[in-house]
Amino acid sequence: MKQQLLTLLIALMASSGLMFAKTYSGTCGDNLKWTLNTDDGVLTISGTGAMSSYTSSSDVPWYSYSSSIKTVSIGNSVTSIGNYAFYGCNSLTSVTIPNSVTTIGNGAFSKCSGLTSVTIPNSVTTIGDYAFSNCSGLTSVTIPNNVTSIGNMAFEDCSSLTSVTIPNRVTSIGWWAFLSCSSLTSVTIPNSVTIIEWWAFVDCSKLISIDVAADNPNYCSVDGVLFDKNKTELIQYPAGKSAPSYSIPSSVTTIESAAFRSCSSLTAVTIPNSVTSIGDGAFLNCPNLTSITIPNSVTTIGYYTFDDCSKLPSIDVAADNPDYCSVDGVLFDKDKTTLIRYPAGKSATSYSIPNSVTTIVESAFSGYSCLTSVTIGNSVTNIGKYAFYNCSSLTSITCEAVNPPTLYSYVFYDVNHSVPLYVPAESIDAYKAADQWKDFTNIQPIQ
Repeated sequence: MKQQLLTLLIALMASSGLMFAKTYSGTCGDNLKWTLNTDDGVLTISGTGAMSSYTSSSDVPWYSYSSSIKTVSIGNSVTSIGNYAFYGCNSLTSVTIPNSVTTIGNGAFSKCSGLTSVTIPNSVTTIGDYAFSNCSGLTSVTIPNNVTSIGNMAFEDCSSLTSVTIPNRVTSIGWWAFLSCSSLTSVTIPNSVTIIEWWAFVDCSKLISIDVAADNPNYCSVDGVLFDKNKTELIQYPAGKSAPSYSIPSSVTTIESAAFRSCSSLTAVTIPNSVTSIGDGAFLNCPNLTSITIPNSVTTIGYYTFDDCSKLPSIDVAADNPDYCSVDGVLFDKDKTTLIRYPAGKSATSYSIPNSVTTIVESAFSGYSCLTSVTIGNSVTNIGKYAFYNCSSLTSITCEAVNPPTLYSYVFYDVNHSVPLYVPAESIDAYKAADQWKDFTNIQPIQ
């Protein structure tokens, strides 16, 4: 009977975790100690001075127990939170940051998906790169008044973040700072901000307005659209705006990188003759865009500009444009030696690339799901990376070039490599030996 009671007691203790509760401790700075009780999940940082910064999360001394951490208590004499300190602590729900802390390091709370709110004290002056990135449960954050810079990707992919207050001492907002904050509805840029790095508010699908203080020296907003002060650069059109069309002001000379990316409501954009440059990915992933015309003033079109515009049937170019042209809605350089973009919204199932083309730029056909066969002209020498990415419906490929064109990374990614690849009869061995071409298992002579 005693043995049965003892066995039952041991089982109850084991099931409740009482037998296995452990306390771990160590150092995390010259004068700092840490203690973790895995039973209650409380991590305590104590001592005086700066917390160590680590080159990766695996270097953090409590890394092996990070999934057990539920609460972090930082002592009143700790002056910084080191790089990667709490990276990936996905069970962490609350943290107390004392007024002694002045710096939150790179990746300090990145991927803490259970963290719903955080209070950053006024003593903090710097929020590091990706400090709170991928904190998917974080709903609100108040950036303290003494912060002067918001790091790159600081709040990237905080998908539950609905509001953010940027204080008047912030001078710079890093690249991708609020990328993919899909619940963010509005943001106000104070007059202190003089630098907004690229893609700071991209893929914020509910963002309807980016407002700028009227006395900001470098930026302004018109109807919630972010421009430089002189309105010569269109920096960001909020992805959550519901208007189906937009006319870019005639003062604009540059459409910045990703300026209209993921604007799902837009069906048409009017580009004025003042625009000379369209940045990389400017209209990337505008799934309802059906109409676009490149005026004669445009001399530069970046990479991925019209990728994933699944309803765009044609990219039209003014006939007198000196640098670009459109043939049957397909975008080329003026001499038709470079194929820039085949519109993803075209309904044709086959396409023959003209023999004038020597270069197919990266991502030129990516995402064109209707394409079942393609003929690559005999003058093509270079095919850029991702050129036929996700063209999964291809059932045959013909390459007329005697010498296998140079392929950059992932040209035929997600294309079935058992489909027939037709090449000149005298070149079969060359294709079978060439990088990436040799991955095709059914290489046949052109009939």
